[in-house]
Amino acid sequence: MDSLKIFKGYGKVDPADHREFRRKTRNRFVLLGVACILLVAIITGVAISVSVNKHRTGDSSSSRQSPVSTSSFIRAVCSITRYPDSCFASLSSAAPNSTAIAIDPAAILFQLSLSVASRSISNVSAFLSTLNIPVTDNRLRAAVRDCKELLNDAVDRLNDSIAIISAAKPGEKILSASKISDLRTWLSTTITDQETCLDGFEGTNGGFREKLEAAMMNSKQFASNSLAIVTRILGNPEKFHFSHQ
Repeated sequence: MDSLKIFKGYGKVDPADHREFRRKTRNRFVLLGVACILLVAIITGVAISVSVNKHRTGDSSSSRQSPVSTSSFIRAVCSITRYPDSCFASLSSAAPNSTAIAIDPAAILFQLSLSVASRSISNVSAFLSTLNIPVTDNRLRAAVRDCKELLNDAVDRLNDSIAIISAAKPGEKILSASKISDLRTWLSTTITDQETCLDGFEGTNGGFREKLEAAMMNSKQFASNSLAIVTRILGNPEKFHFSHQ
């Protein structure tokens, strides 16, 4: 009898019990489906958040690294000049973004040094116009006139040099040995023109030579820096290698 009671439960299932079982099963599947959707949504949200944070972190790192890379390029170039401090200060204040510099550091910074030197010499010429020259001092007036002509010639040579560099496309090599020789000659003449200008004030009264020499200090250094860059870097590219830091 006990055995019959045990096997009696495996007989025909009551319809009401079957419907209740199916209802509970459907509810379980619905709850499981909702839970899966929520889980997928959470995982997707976390993935997007991580991706955005990485992108922002990358942008932040790049923005922090850019000034360092630009600075390293400028320091490397200026290290071969006679006046590295004035070179670095002048180029840093006028340097373009690091991406542009990275394309061709030597050519871009050389062109920039030419522009700096040109503006500086133009400022010296403007300074001459501010000097209160006695009307009766013909020698001093002649020295000023001759100096302005020399400085104008120097600016023209610098602008011609800038035009040669500006004609190049990114990555294009246009500085042949003959053009580099021309650039070196023009820059050497630019420095000589300034020295000749000062010599014209030798022996004049009023301390004008000393005033002009002080005003010309930057322009002479900038021209010297440009000459060093074209001679030691552009003239010998295989001996100078840039590294991104």
